[in-house]
Amino acid sequence: MVTGAAKRQLVRALKALSDPTRVAIIGQLRDGPRCVGVLAEALGVTHSAVSQHLRILREAGLVESERRGCRVHYALSRRAVGRTLAQIEGWLGPLAGPPEGAASRNPTCKRTGARKPKSRR
Repeated sequence: MVTGAAKRQLVRALKALSDPTRVAIIGQLRDGPRCVGVLAEALGVTHSAVSQHLRILREAGLVESERRGCRVHYALSRRAVGRTLAQIEGWLGPLAGPPEGAASRNPTCKRTGARKPKSRR
């Protein structure tokens, strides 16, 4: 179970990943560091949009930045991504892959059948 600060960090990471453009940025950064211009061109969005998305990913701890000359390169924080994946697995692990028919063996689950409509005569 995820609790306390770890829970807040997980929520922050999941919120950051809730946008398709940010997911696409993560996909680009998976292959290595990129600058804003390269990301913008690859994703077909403006530089300012990429910068805003990177800010959110950075605040969630999923992305790191490094200045190289006059450009800033962004990379995945492998440690933070690994921690987030471990938290998700720890949180959802017990739910993943229940045995087939488990619900039918659960004594708290009761099968309710749909009632047949009364015929009008």
